[in-house]
This record gives sequence, structure tokens and C-alpha cells, in this order.
Amino acid sequence: MRISSLQNKKCFITGAASGIGRAVAISAAAEGAELFLTDINEAQLESAVTAIRTAGGKVSAVKVMDISD
Repeated sequence: MRISSLQNKKCFITGAASGIGRAVAISAAAEGAELFLTDINEAQLESAVTAIRTAGGKVSAVKVMDISD
């Protein structure tokens, strides 16, 4: 099944504070996705969340954690 739109889709993104993870989160938010974000770097994750919300994106949950544990 091909997803043609992220509008109102829920997206769980790890590594969302920087690099590809952050870029994916920003892009998904711009496409109307509801985001659930995690990263090990609290300061950078909060920065990403602020940027997304300021641009009108929806971040429903944020958790600082290391998913490799």
C-alpha cells in the first residue's frame, strides 16, 4: 500500500534532534503529519520541537531516550 500523503498520519521519528532525523521530522510536519519524536540529546530535541511547532507543525509527544538500550 502506497502512502500518498502524510496529512493526519502519525509518525514516530528517532534521532529527531539533528541530521537526517531532524530533516525528516521537519518535512513530515510540513506535510501535515502528527509527530512523536525521540533523541538522546535533550537540548537539540527541544530545539527541533520548538522549530516545528513555530512553523505550525504538530508534535504530540517528545521523549529523551536512547533507543539502542
